[in-house]
Amino acid sequence: MKQAYATIGDHFGYTLARRGLSVRSQNNWDQGGDVLVIDTNAANVVRIADQDGWTHRAPSEWSGGRVTVCPADEDSGTIMTGEVLYESPGPGAFETDAARVISAALEYLRQGGHLPPQEPDEVDEALALAHLALADAGWTPAPCHDPEDWREELRAGHADYLEGKAIAVGVDELGTLRRAVQLGRFDPTPYQDLREALASLRHGGMSSWERTPYGRVWVDDAK
Repeated sequence: MKQAYATIGDHFGYTLARRGLSVRSQNNWDQGGDVLVIDTNAANVVRIADQDGWTHRAPSEWSGGRVTVCPADEDSGTIMTGEVLYESPGPGAFETDAARVISAALEYLRQGGHLPPQEPDEVDEALALAHLALADAGWTPAPCHDPEDWREELRAGHADYLEGKAIAVGVDELGTLRRAVQLGRFDPTPYQDLREALASLRHGGMSSWERTPYGRVWVDDAK
């Protein structure tokens, strides 16, 4: 059962803390709210909030989010300045968009060497699919790319994974098949075992297994 949190700040804070990160809340004096801050032990910090610069609202009040990188000594708490790592394509389902928010923040930290030496090896389906969608669309809009087109591409690509293009997520390829069987998305009865099923799927050429930091994703390439 998924944990339900009272505020978006709780959701982001506990999710990131489970991955060994140091997170805290900071007053957003500039916008009259509060932001979640990820300390990086460097000159910059990562800030997360909704589009209004708040984190103490309920998930049902989600209006889109923003992730920025700011100098650690910038004390206004605003999310309207600094390098933008991710900005929501618009209001939508909180859990789907929150996964993109977290994935974008974690990718920045990973690329900068700011994650703990050993990331948790737990499978996280929501983060895995968000990671793939962002990687497919490009982590941020290219300079020559209309941001609105990028947001639509991101939204559509993520929806495709959620609606069946991603069959299952597991620790490895066999793990994805086991999970698909549990979910009723794959019938193993024609095969002697899952290894034979995996070999057949590979031979068929209509599936791929994408590696993410949050698990291997079995992708239906026919969709």
